[in-house]
Amino acid sequence: MVARRRPRPLSLGAYGLAATAPSPDAATTGAAGSATPDTLTATSVVTWSAGAPATGATLGVIMPLTVAPGDSGLLTAAELATDTAPDGVLTTKLDSVIGRPVTLAIDPMIIVSIRVLGTAAPQSALNWLADLAAANNPTFPLSYADADLSVQRQAAAPALLTPTSFDYALSQSNFQSLPSPDPFALPGQVGSGGIGGSGSGAAAGASSASGTAAADATGTSTSPTDTATTGTAATPTPTPTPTPAAGTLPTFADLTTWNYSRTDIAWPATNTVSGTDLDYFAASGLTTSILSSDNISVPDTAVTPNAPATIGDKNVIIADSELTDALQNAVTAVTEPPRDAALAEVSAELAIVTAQSGGQTPALVASLGNAAPSSQFAVSHTLDVTELLPWAAEAPLSTILGAPQTAGVALLDRPEAADRGGAVASMLDYERQVGLFAPVIDKPDLITGEQRANLLAVLAQSWLADSTGFTTAVQTNDKDSNATLSSVQIVDGSTVNLLATNGDVPVPISNNLDQPVTVTLQVTPSNGRLVVDPSSIQVTIEAHSQKTAKVPVKAAVATGEVELGLELYNRDGVLVSRAAPLEINVSADWEGIGTLIIGILAVLFFAFAVVRLILKRRRARRAGAPDENGEPAQTPNAAPPAPADTADRDPSDPTEGSNG
Repeated sequence: MVARRRPRPLSLGAYGLAATAPSPDAATTGAAGSATPDTLTATSVVTWSAGAPATGATLGVIMPLTVAPGDSGLLTAAELATDTAPDGVLTTKLDSVIGRPVTLAIDPMIIVSIRVLGTAAPQSALNWLADLAAANNPTFPLSYADADLSVQRQAAAPALLTPTSFDYALSQSNFQSLPSPDPFALPGQVGSGGIGGSGSGAAAGASSASGTAAADATGTSTSPTDTATTGTAATPTPTPTPTPAAGTLPTFADLTTWNYSRTDIAWPATNTVSGTDLDYFAASGLTTSILSSDNISVPDTAVTPNAPATIGDKNVIIADSELTDALQNAVTAVTEPPRDAALAEVSAELAIVTAQSGGQTPALVASLGNAAPSSQFAVSHTLDVTELLPWAAEAPLSTILGAPQTAGVALLDRPEAADRGGAVASMLDYERQVGLFAPVIDKPDLITGEQRANLLAVLAQSWLADSTGFTTAVQTNDKDSNATLSSVQIVDGSTVNLLATNGDVPVPISNNLDQPVTVTLQVTPSNGRLVVDPSSIQVTIEAHSQKTAKVPVKAAVATGEVELGLELYNRDGVLVSRAAPLEINVSADWEGIGTLIIGILAVLFFAFAVVRLILKRRRARRAGAPDENGEPAQTPNAAPPAPADTADRDPSDPTEGSNG
């Protein structure tokens, strides 16, 4: 908190008031040590305006266009409809500051979420985006999803995280035509149409999305004093772009491009900056940082420092913590008494600064905060009262940054909690693993783009005020990461009995992703009883399905147990899944033994048939039955048959009996 000196009595300044009154309830006795107070005390402040200079302090107000934190990197259509409704948080914030000298700090996630839906975007969201594009307020982008910047360095992220792809959220059916008003129209070209963009506007928008450029909307490097001579924000000069043909999906640049007034500002969470954070921000192109006055120290001579300053070779903008708190209390108050009390504090703070200025014009910056205002009236009334103060005036941020810089400013280390940094480091490790896994599909960005966007959402600064909500969001992110990493698996199988010399071992593989995957199955036998050739097989599995790979194996002479090691690799050679060893009982000798047994049985059967035939013939001969040729069987020791002529002679015939 910045120290403030009390001005001399009866001169311009703020004076505290205290009042006491009898309590409506008389003091009562009760349990030991407890009683109801018999008086009530209230405090307030009054500003004495006598001797106020003609020109007082200038105040640059920033309105963050943000929404409630979540765990998804894109807002749904339902969330957008709620936030852009007449009483929604985005409508309330934007409508209350349009046309005022208030700088808009825009969360790019809001713009992308509307554009990525195409014709499926709510009409209220399309209208809100058109109003934003038409507003003449100076603008700069926040980090995507208003992600906490300092914790990223403290969690050892190599650079500030930015989105990589939104292809995972695009649907061809939503872009058969362009909605109206056109969500891809840029500030300065509302109604001129256009997905796609070139020129300075597109360059600035793309740079802000990636966090790698430190340039204003015209592509020129910007410092806090670049616009001092004009007193107004830099005005981008967009290049009109043609409306795309129906059916064309927007590119990453189409979704993220916006004509920001400047894109080199980092706004870390209040009182979270420490160590080399400023260098870390600058390495990603954010060379000017907004710091809370509680996060810096100033020489005793600078009781209330001007907003522009330097720490080392880095530009900073000092946001007055006391004014910020008072303004936020005023815009979030739901009833008049607390709002009036907060406005009295705003007036007093500005009066004290003006009284201490020694005839100079102090330049201050304050924020209206991320929290949802209680109403549009609350914001408008707060700004109206501030604008009407004789000892203060609102001014664009560019005017504030043109004021003399405060010298001797130093950074007070305010590191974030170790457990928060540990949770972020864990999510970063999960993201690294998902990035290695992603080449199981043809377009890895469909996986990594969603992973990055969701991670940035969990890093939202608003979660700092809700530790329980943050913990839940981290757990959701971890669960989703694990689900992705385990989405392609070898299904455990039962023991296989191999009775032949050659055969195929079935290996089922499942895919729970929304896209087909291509993996290589690597099979390694535990011993020489089994030969696998080839040892690796490429398999493609359709989305949300299972496929069985056939692994050709050949048994050696020996019999016994073999364990097959089964591993899946993606196209980059990264291990995707490892299954429990598959047990194979190799009994290939039974194939030869079985053949021999069958041969012996065949010979025995043939011999049995021959013997049976011989025995049958012998029995037939003994029984006098004709043989197989129809001839009567010969009986041993039987008399030969009589001659035919003798056999036919009649013994009673006298003519038959002699040869003569």
